[in-house]
Amino acid sequence: MHKNNNIVAVMSNMAARCTSCGECVRPCAFLQAEGTPAAVARKGDSDNNLLVAYRCSLCGLCDAVCPELLSPSNMFRAMRQEAVKRRTIDLKPYSPWLTYEKLGGSLLFRRDIIPEGCTTVFFPGCSFPGTRPDDVVKLLQKLRTIDPTIGLVLDCCGKISLDLGLTERFETIFHKLTDRLKAKGITRILTSCPGCSKTLREYGEELETTSIYEILAKTETGTVLPHDAPVVTVHDPCPARFDDAQQQAVRQMAHSCGYRVEEMPGHGRTTRCCGQGGMVEGCVPGTITREAGQSAAAADGRTVISSCAACIDTLGPRTAALHLVDLIDSRGNIPVPTPPLSSAQRWMNRLFLRVRPLMMALFLLAGAVRGAAAQELPVSNFAADGLKGWESKSFKGTTDYRIVQEGGHTVLKAHAKAAASGLTKKINFNPAAYRYLKWRWKVAGTVAGGNESTKGGDDYAARAYVIFPGRFFWQMRALNYIWANRLPKGEFIPNAYTGNAMMIAVESGPSKAGQWVYEERDILADYRRVFGEDPPMASGIAIMTDTDNTGDEATAWYGDITLSTVR
Repeated sequence: MHKNNNIVAVMSNMAARCTSCGECVRPCAFLQAEGTPAAVARKGDSDNNLLVAYRCSLCGLCDAVCPELLSPSNMFRAMRQEAVKRRTIDLKPYSPWLTYEKLGGSLLFRRDIIPEGCTTVFFPGCSFPGTRPDDVVKLLQKLRTIDPTIGLVLDCCGKISLDLGLTERFETIFHKLTDRLKAKGITRILTSCPGCSKTLREYGEELETTSIYEILAKTETGTVLPHDAPVVTVHDPCPARFDDAQQQAVRQMAHSCGYRVEEMPGHGRTTRCCGQGGMVEGCVPGTITREAGQSAAAADGRTVISSCAACIDTLGPRTAALHLVDLIDSRGNIPVPTPPLSSAQRWMNRLFLRVRPLMMALFLLAGAVRGAAAQELPVSNFAADGLKGWESKSFKGTTDYRIVQEGGHTVLKAHAKAAASGLTKKINFNPAAYRYLKWRWKVAGTVAGGNESTKGGDDYAARAYVIFPGRFFWQMRALNYIWANRLPKGEFIPNAYTGNAMMIAVESGPSKAGQWVYEERDILADYRRVFGEDPPMASGIAIMTDTDNTGDEATAWYGDITLSTVR
């Protein structure tokens, strides 16, 4: 794991290969003061010159713009490591950061929640749980709709020690974390902190590391933004400078949440450091104020979003700044940024989060008897929520949907008269995990002129369907569970308008009209049967009663809908 090379060789290589073209000097206050990387390298490995590296944020902008494809940041990191080896660096100015790291990985704040069968864990890092503990739980819940066995690990990756050049301390912290996880069968880590992502990828070779934003972005459907969609700009964190997939996922999620992204002058690989990088503030007070001020000015009045909680904490006092997660469920209404939290509040948030998962763990363990306990994902609760979260989509006219009481139960009544509009609930889930769709329904009768094989007869008294997004909207697929008019129960047929929607007759004809019928479908098996391959992530559940093609009239009632991991 020890990646430091002989410091003389590292500096000699830089002195020989750097052309001093100035590309890296122009955007960097540190290099403007100290000279080009070659100039620094030619000063040699004296103690005083090694300490110069602590004025560098290690942000990697110099690496990104170097036409010779050199990595000056690696040289400055090696210089720090050498300064520690020689004990020439006074660590007292960095004690706040080191104490923060030590406490974050202590038993007081560390916690592993590993359900039975778990191989993947969510690792939120340090800053994010301190400022947004409720969002940690919310994200874990979202992840568990994809994989019910995903666990949670509250700990520190040791990046502070790594950046300060404290190699042995870093390796101790990092090995304790990764060895513990590997011993528990963990093979994959999902991160919300870009710094953790970079550190785990570079040093945790046996563990697959993916940002949570990439996972969540894959579950989003295409969104067409109105011309007046609110505008935001993205601050890409330094550790994600070369992480193109994470950068793209952040923008895709912002778009899916209803926001138009306008880029800053420096973004992606040329993003600027917020001022926190490398703990330069420890030896150059005012660095954070200067660098964060420049980034805030570059935002030019637009709300800044970022995937890094530490960056948002730094930029927040200087401009409107939100974490990407703040946009989830905001529906295009820019949230009001919350005031900065005190250090005490952040530690309390992390402590309470540690306790809250403990209760969650007890629940998970109690429900994991022999791995047979069901995990359910409610799609609707008409009694408690009504139609909250359901979006109407009209094809022709409007089907009347209203909440009613029927036989002592709160249900949804639908009535269509030469009309077709449906209700959709956006809900991202993995059909390989939540493979069973359960609901009950009742119809007053089938559609007299309905015929599943013709466009003119493509009407149904009741249907419930599962939506699967494609990369483009025309690639979207759907399983339509229909109360068929003529198609025999158990058979399926492509929709008369598109082969991407398969009509599966779960009931047929009027023989059960007026009766409540309970249904349970295996989504995974149905998708394989009608499309001949495994399904992608699903993005929603919809219901519709429609009579627009025949001009007939139909009435149906729908009970609550649930997704489950077991029958």
